[in-house]
Order: sequence, then C-alpha cells, then structure tokens
Amino acid sequence: MWPRGPTGGVRRSGARCATDGRRPQPSPQRPLPTNLPARLAHPGDVLVAFRAPVGVAGAQVASTGTSGAYRVNVARAQVDVRALNRTLSGLRTTRLTRLFAGLDTTRLNAARQRAMAKTGRYVTDFTQVYQVSFDPKINDGKAANELARSPLVASASPNFILPKPVAQKDSLTATTAPGAHAAATRSRATGALTIPNYSYVTDGQSYHDAASNDLTGAAAMLRDKLGQTPGQGETILNISLGRIADDSTVVENGQRYLEQRGYPRIATYTSNAQGNAGTPDEAGNLGCLDPLGTNTKDPGQQYDLSEPMLDFSVMAPPPTGDPRVPNQQAPGQLGNILGAAYGADFRLVNPNRNSTGDFVAAFLCGGDTRRFTPTIMTASIGDGAFPGFSGDYFLTEERLIHDAVQMEVQGNDIFVSISAGDG
Repeated sequence: MWPRGPTGGVRRSGARCATDGRRPQPSPQRPLPTNLPARLAHPGDVLVAFRAPVGVAGAQVASTGTSGAYRVNVARAQVDVRALNRTLSGLRTTRLTRLFAGLDTTRLNAARQRAMAKTGRYVTDFTQVYQVSFDPKINDGKAANELARSPLVASASPNFILPKPVAQKDSLTATTAPGAHAAATRSRATGALTIPNYSYVTDGQSYHDAASNDLTGAAAMLRDKLGQTPGQGETILNISLGRIADDSTVVENGQRYLEQRGYPRIATYTSNAQGNAGTPDEAGNLGCLDPLGTNTKDPGQQYDLSEPMLDFSVMAPPPTGDPRVPNQQAPGQLGNILGAAYGADFRLVNPNRNSTGDFVAAFLCGGDTRRFTPTIMTASIGDGAFPGFSGDYFLTEERLIHDAVQMEVQGNDIFVSISAGDG
C-alpha cells in the first residue's frame, strides 16, 4: 500500500480547499524516481487522472466541472486550473488527449460507484484520464511528480513499458532429456481420471497430483459430483505480452484466433487506450479491443508468443481428441499436456503498444464490453525493478492499473489473478 501522510507522498498545495469530505478522496501519490530510463517509460508521455471533469484546449486545461471536489468552490477551481496550466507550460506540453473515450461511460461510472461503495476508498474516474504529451527531454518521473501536486489531479503516472519476458535456460539437455523421459514414463499418474494426454498419463505433469493443489482429485470430483469438466461455463481472459501477427494467427468471420497444436482455438484482441478500436457495438461505442488487431509495429512488442502460451499451457489444453482442437497434438509426446481449466472458453488480449495506457484498456475493456464478458481475468506481467526503488515495482502499484483491477473485482464481480516472475 502506498505511504500516506505529509512525508509519504507528493504534497498537494491548496488541497484543503479543494476536497469534498463526504466522498472518498485519493491518497497522496508515492513520489517517483526522476531518472527513469527510456527503456522503462515512454519519454514525454504521462497519464493524468483528474478528480473532476475537465475541458481541454490543445495543451491546456480550459475549465473544470463544479461537482465533486469543487462542488462549492468555483473560485478555487479557477485558481487550480491556472496553476496546473503553469505546470503544463513548464513541461513544454504539446497536447492533452483524452483516453478510453470509446468506452460506455454509463457502465464505467456504475462499476466505479460499486467499487467505491464496497471498499470505502477512492477509485480513479476513468472517464477523466488524459495522456499528457510534453518535452521528452524532461524525465517522466519528474513530470509525473509535478503534475501530481495539483489539487485537480488524482494521480499522474509515466506510461511505463513493461519488461519483456526473460528467456530461461532449459534445465534439460540433449544428454539428460532421455533419462528424464524414461523416469516419467515409469511413474504412472495416480488420479482417478482416464485422460490420454501423454504428459498426464506418464505423470510428466506431476504437479497435478501435488498435495498443494491436487488438480487430479478436483477434476475427478467435478466429474463425479457435478458432471462438469474443470473450467466449464467460465470465460477466462488472459492479459499478456506477446506478438499478435498474421503469421501466428488465423482470421475467420471478423475475428483473429490462435491455433496452436494441442490447444483449443483462442480468440485474440489488441487493446488500445485511445478507445477507437474494433467495430461499434449496438450503442455505438468503439471500445478498446480490436478483434482483428496486430501489434507488430510496436518495437516494445517484437518477440514471440512464449509468454501467452506459457500462461495457456497451464490452463487450456484439453484431453486428446477434444473437438475444439483444430490441430491435435501427436500422441506419445511428453508435450501432450493437460490444462487445469480445459473446459473454459479462453480469450487473449495483448496491448497494441507496450504501455500502461494500453494495459489499463485491456482490463477496462475486458470487463466492460458487450461482445463477451469474462468471469476470470489472468495476467502474468510485472514492471520489474526501477531505479530508486528496492525490489520490484509491482504492476498493481501503478495507481491506474490498481484501480482498473479494483473496478473489475469490486465493480464487475470478476475474479482477477496477477502474477509475475513466480512461475
């Protein structure tokens, strides 16, 4: 949890005159390092969440609403607008761009109100998030700290670049692999399930029988007691980092799919913070998810599908012969694995650009779309280590990410699991 109190965050001058004590208020923002390198954050690019509705004109804030924080103090609002514009000018700001404009604001606001009612805490108003474009010679951390001092601002964040997945050295070599395969073959799975997947039958996936999770026993109970397969009836949306391209997917009927050997077809989307992706729904909202999108033009995305497929390998592969699998895995291979929730419907969202904004869009649009509604969201991503911070700066320490997840969990009743670097 971020520090609170006079020394724990960026001080807001005049904030005492710009608060509404009847509603939850944003806590002070943790000061950011002022030496963030370009490999960790897009230069000249900060995301600002305002506390009250604002109007913008080019690179300046033209006005602010008279509700919420400025319900009874219009004069103070005007003073704060002028002060913020001086800060924007000092950063040599070139443009203010509203984000997530294509989302259904009624649904967003309703989810936000439910989340605040359940938690008693302030949650970002995602209808009032803007991208501030400024002189890239000014460090993003410095710019975010200066903007966060304004009483108009609930939070200010660099547009972070999440680190690429680290390729791990194979633990099996050409010499040791045959022995390991033979040992796995001699050890038969102990679960009371008859599933022909080779790695399952030979206990190559021994964690399925581990006392800590006992997926074999759970799957047997679901079958015997409820007549269901693991994950049946659930829609699982995975948010990850990977290359969505023409050479890794197929397109049918306006939708892009992964068709990996041994896996069910998985619909893919790219997320876009501008809110102008995809085709309009029946209400005219474009949304943030593009069912035909690719992300090959982003230099921060130029790697393969290793990370998404690692995620899906734990969840998705069904028993051999499942009709949902277009490319069946060859029998008798250790790689013929079984997913822990193979009965679910799976979706994949990758950001169009590796950035905080597009990841926020993935969470918001995953839970606020009329095309499909997930019951579970998973994300295997993290920010890694930043200069000036001890240990990892976790993804959910980003205020915008934290509040987007809060809205899905508390506002839309979606189960969310986030992990990074922990296998």
